[in-house]
Amino acid sequence: MRTSTSSQAIPNRLINGTNADVRKRRAKTKIAVRAIRRLQPDCKHHRALWEVEDACVDLAGCDVIMGAIDSFCARRDVEAFCRRHLIPYIDIGMDVQQKSDGKHQIFGQVITSIPGEPCMHCMGFLTETVLGLEAQKYGAAGGQPQVVWPNGILASGAVGLLVDMII
Repeated sequence: MRTSTSSQAIPNRLINGTNADVRKRRAKTKIAVRAIRRLQPDCKHHRALWEVEDACVDLAGCDVIMGAIDSFCARRDVEAFCRRHLIPYIDIGMDVQQKSDGKHQIFGQVITSIPGEPCMHCMGFLTETVLGLEAQKYGAAGGQPQVVWPNGILASGAVGLLVDMII
């Protein structure tokens, strides 16, 4: 398992995450390995905590890269890396926002970026406006609360795209 994590586990964001995990500030990758070992005690995995910039050698050997990255700038950088190395990229993302009436709305996307086909800029997902707004909030954006069930729906769709790609 190769994962990048800069945020800690929060039970409402990670299946198998507990309040004890939050108190101990346990990394999401450790929680995931614990859950996998419950199902497959003999599994082999590689757990690495790194930023994308530090993982280029490892990522260049991938056949497909799937990302659930919190920032638009990081998405742009990963997609550019994938296109340079002719690697398909599947991006998963979601957000919860409060509307003016006080209610919340959840929205998300699964985007397949394949070299030779439209990129996330061409699709209108990554725009200079979105990147600029994110840059203005740099360091003050904070973590947005996420919910497991919509992430599960998006991840299921992404896995379907991955299976379709490799079969």
